[in-house]
Amino acid sequence: MTKMYVGNLPFSMDESAVRTLFEKHGAVQSVALINDRDTGRPRGFGFVEMASADAARIAGHHSDEIETILGWRGRDEVIHRDDLV
Repeated sequence: MTKMYVGNLPFSMDESAVRTLFEKHGAVQSVALINDRDTGRPRGFGFVEMASADAARIAGHHSDEIETILGWRGRDEVIHRDDLV
């Protein structure tokens, strides 16, 4: 399994939406979105655990597509490819 950091998520996005987005590229083991411990509101980032390193690489190669779907504007924080190795 390979865990990836995913940043700049819209605050309206929930775990099932993130899972659906990444499942297009391979089996997703888990999704964890981080909330502020004091307010309980989303912090706009999380972690996606893919079933295999290959699935994580495929998702990484499709990060432009994922950015477009989420409305990101070309920021480099989508997926840290160093985590995919």
